[in-house]
Amino acid sequence: MYVGVHGGSPSGDAGFHEVAERYEIWRHRWVSAIGKDPSRNAPELLDGSLWFHNGYPYPDWTAEVIRPSQFGYLVLSATTERRISPLVAVEAVFSRLEDAGKHILILVGDMLRLECKLEPVYRQWQRYGISAALQKSVADQQVAEFIATYNGVSRDVVERFMHKYSVRAMPSSYAHLSSSDEPTSRVLTMSYDELDATLAEGLNVAG
Repeated sequence: MYVGVHGGSPSGDAGFHEVAERYEIWRHRWVSAIGKDPSRNAPELLDGSLWFHNGYPYPDWTAEVIRPSQFGYLVLSATTERRISPLVAVEAVFSRLEDAGKHILILVGDMLRLECKLEPVYRQWQRYGISAALQKSVADQQVAEFIATYNGVSRDVVERFMHKYSVRAMPSSYAHLSSSDEPTSRVLTMSYDELDATLAEGLNVAG
C-alpha cells in the first residue's frame, strides 16, 4: 500500500491509487526475485502529485513524479545529485493518467528484468519500431513552449527531440515523448494488465 495522501484531491485519488498499487506489486516482486528490499520507496501522494522516490531520504536521491497540468499529466524527473534542493524537469506529457502510470511501471519493471538478466521490454520495443496503431507527429506548439520554459531550454531544442504519439483509433489518447522514449509509446496501446504480463514474462516471481 502506498504511503498516503498529503494535500491530494479526492477526484484524482482513484487513478493515482491504481498506479501506486501496481507500482507496489513491482516492489514486492523485486523482494521475491532478488531477496532484498529495493532502493525504491513506496509511492507517496504529495500536494496532488504522485512521487516515486528512489533512495530517499539519503543523499543524491532521485524520483519520478506524475503531476496533473493543463496539458494532461506530466511525468517529471527529480534529482538531488550534488544539490540541496531537487532539480525537476519534464520528461513526458500524457493525455491520460493511466498512460503516465504505465510509463513509470516500464521503468521499474525493466529494472527488475535487467537485475534478473532478462532483456528489457524497452529494447524489444526499440527493435520493433513504432506501433502501427500510433500516429507520430510534431509536438503541439503550446506543449513544446511549456516544456521549454519549465526545463529552461529553447523551444527549438524541445521541438527537435520531442514528438507527439497519438492512438489512431482514439486521437484523444496521446503522449509527448522524447526520441529516446519513443519505444515506450507502445504503452498507449496496452491495458495495465497487458503491460504487466509483458513485463513479467520470464520472471520467476510471485504476484
